[in-house]
Amino acid sequence: MVRRYGEHREAESERLHATGLDHTRSGAVGLLRDLQDLYLTFGQLPRGAYEIMIGRLETVVLDARDPQELARFYAELIGAKAVVEEPNWVTIEDGAGRRLSFQTSPQHRPPTFPDPAGSQQAHVDVLVDDVDAAERKVLELGATRVPDATDDKNFRVFRDPAGHTFCLVYG
Repeated sequence: MVRRYGEHREAESERLHATGLDHTRSGAVGLLRDLQDLYLTFGQLPRGAYEIMIGRLETVVLDARDPQELARFYAELIGAKAVVEEPNWVTIEDGAGRRLSFQTSPQHRPPTFPDPAGSQQAHVDVLVDDVDAAERKVLELGATRVPDATDDKNFRVFRDPAGHTFCLVYG
């Protein structure tokens, strides 16, 4: 039997409160963030957490014609360092252990977002304090702004050097 997440949260509520972690998050995203926070704080997940998950996220992989170039871009963007560097694969990791990987794909074609006939395929959201300063920096790194993206009130949409979309999230 799989326990409901709420039951797990009640059992761990006091422990969470003592750590100062945000235990008011809800939904799947809240669950994943709480589990990540617990793991990073205690080096392990609480009892019962394995009953509600199949595995842990190792990395997110983006295709690129030049994975080294794209890895340098994202390393600068999120303050990460390369932890694996091979001719066709690069993995970067930030100080909290979050990873992005990049693999060679000679036929990579960037998504056509916001073309309604295409899709973003996937994108990275990067939380920033000062969106104007962050925008200047990502443009200097080689990003381009997607000017016709809609609902641009709490985020700005850009393309990385390989054409993948990513957002600077703020506010």
